[in-house]
Amino acid sequence: MRATAELVPMGTITAQLGQRIEVGDGPKGTRLLVDVTSVEVESDRLRGRLADGRQ
Repeated sequence: MRATAELVPMGTITAQLGQRIEVGDGPKGTRLLVDVTSVEVESDRLRGRLADGRQ
């Protein structure tokens, strides 16, 4: 019997990104730095958000 695996969607991930900064060319293309300002994850079994230390 051969084992099989199935990919199941985890939920929804929403990310807000800040300004991007190009830092030049790299071996696989242009390198970018991007600030992630917020992230939220939501599903039927999980709900979370990025802790940023602000109140």
